Amino acid sequence: MNESKNHLADVWEITRRHISGEVQGHNQPSLDFHAPDFRTDVGAMRYDLEDLSGISNDREKSQHDSFGAFSWIKIIVAQVCPNDLTEEEYAALELNILKLTAIWAHNCNLRIKTFIEYFETINDDYVTNYILGMKLVEKYSEFGIDDEQATWLSAKLSRSELETMMNQDLTPLFRKENIDAVRYQKDKLEWLQAIKTILGGIT
Repeated sequence: MNESKNHLADVWEITRRHISGEVQGHNQPSLDFHAPDFRTDVGAMRYDLEDLSGISNDREKSQHDSFGAFSWIKIIVAQVCPNDLTEEEYAALELNILKLTAIWAHNCNLRIKTFIEYFETINDDYVTNYILGMKLVEKYSEFGIDDEQATWLSAKLSRSELETMMNQDLTPLFRKENIDAVRYQKDKLEWLQAIKTILGGIT
């Protein structure tokens, strides 16, 4: 398990340094970058991690084209990871790199539409819930909602309930019902139910 985590850390660090512009020396965040040290089989060194169309789409490209996220991950993994990764381990690493990239890009105000669309096709709502969670922290910080609580809320509430919390100002209702960190620490299930009751009462 620890070895797998180290593989993830290694692949992510290489990815982060390239998309942050650190490797290139300009420190300008971009999912479209050059990586001379990580060339494809045809010698291409430009990548666009917004491109999630798949490796099969890259097979007909030349050295002058940009290659997508899946090709990038495959090349990095081949260089920094042992050859004994199982298909399951590789798939998990690949998915986690995509999630980390999407979250990093979102925090840098870069477009992540293709990531959201891809995650929807595989029914993975981790990134969407993360983004909603961070918005909850910002909007309801008065009530002690932190990263931990926001993450838990995002996992427990339905999409419509989360959208209601984001689109409507529930501050007066939260104050009235004493929704705060003390209540969460005392009994988080009761805290959650109180929030769901508030949401259920909104028409």
